[in-house]
Amino acid sequence: REAATAHADAVTALTRGLEHDRAHADARAITADLAWECYVEAEEAGDAAAALVHRRVAEEYHDGRLEAQLRGEGTLAVQAKAFPCDCLTKGRTVFPEELSAAEWHPFSGRSIQGAAGTEGLPALEPRAALRLRVHGATCAATDLAGADVWLFRHEETGRRLIPVTPPGPPAPGVPREALDALYEKDSAFRPQGPGLPLGRTPILRRAFPTGSYLLIVVREGRAPARVPVFVSRGGQVEQEVTLFRPAEIPDGFAPVAEGPFGFQGDRENPYAGAAETRDLPVFFLAKRPVTCLEYAEFLNALPKEEAARRAPREAPDASPLWHGPPWTTAGARRLPNVPVDWQDDWPVAGVSWEDAMAYAAWKRTRDGVLVTLPTSVQWEKAARGPDRRFFPWGRHLDPRWTNGERSHEGGPRPVPVSAFPDDESPYGVRGLAGNTRDACLDDAGSDWPGRRQFRGGTWARPAIEMRASDRTAMGAKLVVFDFGFRVACLARLGVAASGR
Repeated sequence: REAATAHADAVTALTRGLEHDRAHADARAITADLAWECYVEAEEAGDAAAALVHRRVAEEYHDGRLEAQLRGEGTLAVQAKAFPCDCLTKGRTVFPEELSAAEWHPFSGRSIQGAAGTEGLPALEPRAALRLRVHGATCAATDLAGADVWLFRHEETGRRLIPVTPPGPPAPGVPREALDALYEKDSAFRPQGPGLPLGRTPILRRAFPTGSYLLIVVREGRAPARVPVFVSRGGQVEQEVTLFRPAEIPDGFAPVAEGPFGFQGDRENPYAGAAETRDLPVFFLAKRPVTCLEYAEFLNALPKEEAARRAPREAPDASPLWHGPPWTTAGARRLPNVPVDWQDDWPVAGVSWEDAMAYAAWKRTRDGVLVTLPTSVQWEKAARGPDRRFFPWGRHLDPRWTNGERSHEGGPRPVPVSAFPDDESPYGVRGLAGNTRDACLDDAGSDWPGRRQFRGGTWARPAIEMRASDRTAMGAKLVVFDFGFRVACLARLGVAASGR
């Protein structure tokens, strides 16, 4: 309030001064600078009307001082990369010490720095070498020339950010088969128009108006890539894109491209942390949360007593809601206050962080890939992309777009993971804003010892928890009726998963 009052007083004084002497250089310069600051704030907040007003004032008084800023351009360069080795298809021998090279042990969730209360589940850590399909720390992606790149601009259409083709001369568009591979049939975010062809990699630095963009990168023998980028005013984006062979991407996972993104910093969420820039390596995230059917398969592979302890329940030591063995949702007791029966294609709920880690261990052994839980930072990047959007689809919320507490006339309830296709992130990951909340690998910090982070909104909670910046801390053994999980898969060992 004090800052707003001081700003208003300054504007009043400057206005009076300019009324007396409209050519006063200092008054014009200060007025332009204040207007520019307000313009940037309004632009970041998505307030188009206020941004236009402040921009007009800056244009009137800047006298050339803000010419570069008002031009509103940054540059973009694109380099495709690829791993020359076949570690993701044939696998490699992984030694236990290789798994302790980043901040969090992917098998146990143990803090490598040894922070108190972050021991995780040491019993899940291997004591001997094992075979996994993952790149080692010494594996390096090399430049890959000849990948075709198309650019789309994210524009707000129907209050969602949709990729559209920027102005340009007619040219061949993105191959249909590439878009079919990247977008499901019911996706509202399939790019509109042919796209602006940028040429073949390496794409040298080129100026673009500031804003949010989408790159579609296509090369023969590689899976196409869907890469959102943000060009800031005066910024220089050097976007690397790792292209994988189709067999290298685990089934049901989406690659989340390497590079920086805006972490936290949501002005409309009083619980969000300060805005930061984090830089993550490429990783894979499950497109959907783990379903009841998938979790039942896990339970049915466990000893009877352990399965009963890990089945969905209302409290850590409560009796299972499901019947088994064999474990199934058929005839299961309903979740609290839910008016419908369980369905196999719901996201699993009523399980703990420890249960999620046990599932990841089982899937890791079964599939031979480095499955773990995503870190909170990985989760947020997958949800927001690099443009600091508030929700996976953009800046606005509508109960028709995700499964929340106001999405059903008959009362809140879980839905199949294929429902609400508008709840889709710029990387193609679904269900990050609603349905169930996801467990994360990392802890909640020293203020919350022994607790792990959970991210995302749910079918039973208020709208603020649907914001991609929202975070919750909970004990590793606790269960909540609307909390579940999805899994991540590491592409390479020895790289930081927090982006610091």
